[in-house]
Amino acid sequence: MTSVASSTALVTTSPIWAALLLRLLGPSITSTALLLETPGAALIAALWLGQTPHAVAYPALAVILVGLALVVPADRRKPS
Repeated sequence: MTSVASSTALVTTSPIWAALLLRLLGPSITSTALLLETPGAALIAALWLGQTPHAVAYPALAVILVGLALVVPADRRKPS
């Protein structure tokens, strides 16, 4: 298992953290934050372990980040 996969698995295997985040932040912010898990794991692997993702991973990371950049402001503008 690569370090990116292992750090991703470490973050997602704790239902206690997930329940706490859901209760504190709400479902919309929590689900959005969970989408940052993959880019975050890649960043941790690059900074701490000196491992970089394969070239094909960069477009996927870009799609995730652009999607979040489009959705988060739209969610804030939506009337409650």
